Amino acid sequence: MKTELAVKANELIAIYRRRAANKEYEKRINRCMIALSEAANSLHTAAKYMHLSGIDADHVANINFVLSTVSNFAKSFAEFEDQLLRVGSECKSLARTLHTYTGVKETRGRGRPSKNLVSETESLIRLYEQETGEKVVFPKAHKGQAAQRSTEIIRRWLSEIDPSVDTKQSITLIRNARIKIAEIDNLLKSLTAQKKG
Repeated sequence: MKTELAVKANELIAIYRRRAANKEYEKRINRCMIALSEAANSLHTAAKYMHLSGIDADHVANINFVLSTVSNFAKSFAEFEDQLLRVGSECKSLARTLHTYTGVKETRGRGRPSKNLVSETESLIRLYEQETGEKVVFPKAHKGQAAQRSTEIIRRWLSEIDPSVDTKQSITLIRNARIKIAEIDNLLKSLTAQKKG
């Protein structure tokens, strides 16, 4: 079990180390999140103006005829409006999901988007718990090391990804990752409920 855990951890660490070295990775995610947010705003604005447009019935009838003939997206003016709202909401959900799973925050100013290793820490915690059956507890520090065995292992893995991460930072990362695990679980529940609704 320990050997299998080490192999899987080393695979993740190699991926995360390569990702941390790629300065463009976070910028590409940030640009995608900005585009999704802008698309959502544009779609909701378009739907609002469609709703308020007060287009005459004969024009709506002609539009409905064209849509029913050529569109795979919607078959009527009213359905098109609903679809725009739905897709806009899905764009917002995807932007939120990107932030939740990558840790990249949407930033529109200059410089690199804000990111830390919380997502990576969350994956390492899940791996450790799945492979060992032990819970990674909220950590405490003791003489430069994480006092609990599980958190010390996570701390060592984090230092392999980024040698600049010290014990205090790794403890903060583990605490934040535990909060993130709860956020992800809540997000999945929310998206599942939204899909059913």
